[in-house]
Amino acid sequence: MERIEHPALQDRRGARAAAHVEPVPLTSEADLVNPMYTVGEVMRAGEVACDEDEPAVCAAARLRESGWPCVPVTRRRHVVGLVSADAVAAAVAARGGDVTRCRVEDLMTPATCVSAEAPLSEALRLMGERGTSSLPVTGSSGRPVGLVSFFDVVPHLTDRGVRKVLAGIASRRAPRPA
Repeated sequence: MERIEHPALQDRRGARAAAHVEPVPLTSEADLVNPMYTVGEVMRAGEVACDEDEPAVCAAARLRESGWPCVPVTRRRHVVGLVSADAVAAAVAARGGDVTRCRVEDLMTPATCVSAEAPLSEALRLMGERGTSSLPVTGSSGRPVGLVSFFDVVPHLTDRGVRKVLAGIASRRAPRPA
């Protein structure tokens, strides 16, 4: 099957962009209003996920139902990636509206998970290292229990922390095509 690349992962010549070259420290605990918060206290809770073998239309349905910006992709109930609404839209456009033979695995990007018990500062560190604004959250079993995004974290950051996180995420993202 053909793998559909999200446009943000390609440079102006269509080549895959090099992203996440160096980690960027986003915040310190001083940038958090309460450094004692855990990821589990601020995440979007729910066992929303798609299996990598499912049709892409299932991902679209889960995105719509959950209202999440992306959903975890699983293999044998463990997270192996993320699929975003942007990736589904890009696949629909690339295939002229026909995604009947497109699988979730064709649209997913690799994901780094964070534990629900981890401090919020750990989620911010991972977002900075990976250049992403969302992370799948796993429970003690390693299975997905939710999603934490930058927008879930914002209310728990000082003004200085918000500025640092935005600058760090923007610097880590792959360049968008013109």
